[in-house]
Amino acid sequence: MTEPRSIQTKHVWTWFSSRMLTLFHHPFCPHSRFVRLALGEYGIAVRQVEERVWERREEFLTINPACTTPVLVEEGHPAIPGAAIIAEYLDETRGPELGEQRLLPRELGSRVEVRRLASWFNDKFFAEVSGPLTTERLYKRHMPASAGGGSPRACWKPPRRTSCTETGNSPWRAPTAV
Repeated sequence: MTEPRSIQTKHVWTWFSSRMLTLFHHPFCPHSRFVRLALGEYGIAVRQVEERVWERREEFLTINPACTTPVLVEEGHPAIPGAAIIAEYLDETRGPELGEQRLLPRELGSRVEVRRLASWFNDKFFAEVSGPLTTERLYKRHMPASAGGGSPRACWKPPRRTSCTETGNSPWRAPTAV
């Protein structure tokens, strides 16, 4: 029986523990979640700062002018924005010491395939599912109206009901051309 990855890798992080890591994230951001999972797999504890990007805090804009999450900050290094870039950074700085336990494979072709799949999933899932869902149902509730915030139904108007006879279409036959 093998030990969980976090127990196997604890000894590797002794010299890294003196360098403080801070993750600027939002709990519902899928890209932030991806990075938190990678950090957990590597067994790295970080200071987490919840960032509400719609507030556009000046301090956050200085470390990431794009004002997007996640952003990883390590003492003595420039800020690292974006899930894919953070994952690459973690693999480059922590991966070699893990040997077979690293998240990205050693072979170039396999590394490219992992990157391709992760990018495809993260981008597609965010664009089609979690981005619109979290924006409409979560973020807008906390955003001021001047920034596009408000209740998800604030600008919604119910469709005007029409009867079949009014439109000239019957549920029993194909619609007629107008």
